[in-house]
Amino acid sequence: MRRLYIIGLFIATFAQSGEAVLPADSLELLTDKDADKREQARKKIVELAKSSSEVVPALLAEMQAHRKTLRLYLAIRRTLCDTVPSAKDPLPALIATFETWPEPSVHYPRVLCAQLGEVAIPKLMEALQSPNAVVRRNAAEAFRYMHEPAPQAVPLLRKCLVDDDLSVRSSAILALIPRNASADAAIPDLLALVLGENEMMAFTSAYVLGFLGKQAVLLEIKAPEKADAALRLKRCRALANFAKTDAARQWTPEDLGMNILPNDNLQPHSLKAIRDWCDQLIEQTPPLDPKK
Repeated sequence: MRRLYIIGLFIATFAQSGEAVLPADSLELLTDKDADKREQARKKIVELAKSSSEVVPALLAEMQAHRKTLRLYLAIRRTLCDTVPSAKDPLPALIATFETWPEPSVHYPRVLCAQLGEVAIPKLMEALQSPNAVVRRNAAEAFRYMHEPAPQAVPLLRKCLVDDDLSVRSSAILALIPRNASADAAIPDLLALVLGENEMMAFTSAYVLGFLGKQAVLLEIKAPEKADAALRLKRCRALANFAKTDAARQWTPEDLGMNILPNDNLQPHSLKAIRDWCDQLIEQTPPLDPKK
């Protein structure tokens, strides 16, 4: 399946007429020593993408093909940041990566979907209902990175909280972090997970409850005097985690520019953070020697 997908993306780099989709020498110019030339090359691709739905698939294909060539890989990533927001119909190509791209590569298409905002919500909701657990997980992750609430997705995310796949459940929990009233409907589900058998799910659910910041939740989590020791310990841990995140609610993902979960490897997930990160690394990475 992955081989067929890669072949499909490779074919997507060429128009039906057989001509290359991307401008001639564009990849070379994207890695030029001169920052102004790199910027001009990006602008040409951005303008082309506004009228051609083939540009984003072509860039994704090139990015995967050159993932071991750091400077070019970063340059294409940087170009996608500028291209996707105004590109013609970029969602099919981005969501197609959910099934075939491994971690951490797939993190980037998820972020780009999230940055499209409201226009991406219907397709991401479809992906949440995919028979493929990997696709469902990646769709939930995309909702997690949205900076604006997506209340229409909350019922599907609640269903994902009892998904057969543990990774889907974990991603759905975190997708409920945006503070909006519709997420309150998931509080009973999250409380059930806090008191469940799976420690990781209990910890993550308490983390999200902290972001929702409802005082009633504190009363629900507090251990009654007659609770057994194990349950009391679990609830105390949840309370401690709640207190920690309650203080952090003032921060948004856009403010931080990074994920704030400690096991997230600080992957940048705002377009500004990705642009800055790529620009910095491109400057630090020497160009390829054409003689080699």
